[in-house]
Amino acid sequence: MTATSNTGTVTARAMYAWQTEWPWFVVLDGLDEVTEPSVRATVIERVISFVNEAEGDDCDVFVLLTTRPFGYIENISPAHFRTLSLADLTPEEAISYGTAVTNLRLRDDEERRTAVIRQLNDAAESESYRHLLRTPLQVLILTIIIDSSAGNLAPDRFSLFWGYYNTVFTRERNKRTSLRTLLLDREPQITKLHELVGYELQRRSEGGDRSFAALSEDELRRIIRDNLTDAGHEPGAAGDDLLERILTAAMHRLVLIAPRGKHGFGFDVRPLQEMSAARHLTNGDFDDVTERLRRIVASPHWRNTWIFAAGRIFAQKQDHLLPRIIDLVDTIDNAAPRRLGRVAPVGPRLALDLLDDGMARAWPIFCNRLLRLGLTVLHEPQPPDLPAITRVLMRYADTGSTQRNAVADEIRNLLAGTRITRLNIDYMQQNEMEAAEVQVHIRPTTRGLRLVRKDRNPVLLRPSDRTGTSSQPRSRPLR
Repeated sequence: MTATSNTGTVTARAMYAWQTEWPWFVVLDGLDEVTEPSVRATVIERVISFVNEAEGDDCDVFVLLTTRPFGYIENISPAHFRTLSLADLTPEEAISYGTAVTNLRLRDDEERRTAVIRQLNDAAESESYRHLLRTPLQVLILTIIIDSSAGNLAPDRFSLFWGYYNTVFTRERNKRTSLRTLLLDREPQITKLHELVGYELQRRSEGGDRSFAALSEDELRRIIRDNLTDAGHEPGAAGDDLLERILTAAMHRLVLIAPRGKHGFGFDVRPLQEMSAARHLTNGDFDDVTERLRRIVASPHWRNTWIFAAGRIFAQKQDHLLPRIIDLVDTIDNAAPRRLGRVAPVGPRLALDLLDDGMARAWPIFCNRLLRLGLTVLHEPQPPDLPAITRVLMRYADTGSTQRNAVADEIRNLLAGTRITRLNIDYMQQNEMEAAEVQVHIRPTTRGLRLVRKDRNPVLLRPSDRTGTSSQPRSRPLR
């Protein structure tokens, strides 16, 4: 029991007696954070065992197991569990939620409330921003950025979460508190500290024995000291005083780093930790950056961080780097014999994730390459994540007529390909697209993808043709 509980020791026998007498609703949140394969298999095995025993003892038990979609391929005990995918928020739901939280946050300022809600409605009408309104967290962050006088809306997730960091930083810096001078004078070191802490926590939580990671006070102190040393602060009275000031600020909250009770220090929201880790990974020479990204690409635990890293590269507006990040995705499996990259490639799914993120929206040439590479996943026999693949395609196709026609053209080509690709496309059209249409709330014009048929003169893309592909698909009306 917890230190604040006064119920005493609860034995296994007592728990069993309770389970047989009372209905239970058991929520097991965060399977995606158990990434080490053997530990993950053990966790799933224990969950199934628990459910089997409860059923054998005629107990009234309902178990909910949650995970983010990254890396989820299991079909856990179909006799006991049904897999459900959460639908995206509709624009109307996003506006309703955003309006509710804005009314709560700004209940004493009608002018600001009106301005935020007006801009939120504008964002929901824009093709560029609709994909950011899928989840309550992203809607909340969007309203906070809109409310900030310094906040500028950007149509990709990295810019959204980085904009949130800047908004919170600016808000704290403008407050007349003891923290204000520290944030004014040490902004580069504070930002770098968040990157270092985010990376260290992300690295630690990869271990199968500790999906929840935090830094102790001594560990945070060491990171602060190393960070200040790298910035040129000499050890001594002045340097030690600055270290203590930063540590004292973290004891309450330092922008996004917050105390987590007896566990130490960390981020309250996992995507903010992943975004900070991505910034750390993308600092330095681009060749070094690509090598780091190659090392982590196969791990589902690092997938969201990988996407944030690519998003940062796109957001930096260094156009000469954009072909290189797409080339990296295109060739990520070529020299990976240790993980059998040719046999079990990760590049196609990574390409779909980047396409779904929206970072390449302003560059059709890169979107087309990501789409064609991503659809090579359909060369696999019966992909286990076909529902997720279908949702990505439907969301992308629904962003405009050009995107819709590009998806239709690729479907035509694949229908003229191998037997495996034909079977996959046929199964997708007959069994997955209708469900995906409901989950991602597409418009009627996109529903015609279920009716696309084989092209008489296809331009095929086989797995061996992936490297360096940059041609754009033919654009024709969807029929």
